[in-house]
Amino acid sequence: MPDLTLLTDEELLERRIALGRSLTTAADLVPTPTPSFFEKLQQDIDAAAAEWIGRRS
Repeated sequence: MPDLTLLTDEELLERRIALGRSLTTAADLVPTPTPSFFEKLQQDIDAAAAEWIGRRS
């Protein structure tokens, strides 16, 4: 990989645009969790909090 300090502003902009596109594409591949995922996550958080509080009491 070349030293980024040696690149022109135009070359840096081209790299930034290319990176932004690849990150957007990667983000599009990640599925959106279902509502049940968040419900289960909340239940797990609540259970862990209750266990932690129980241990402190």
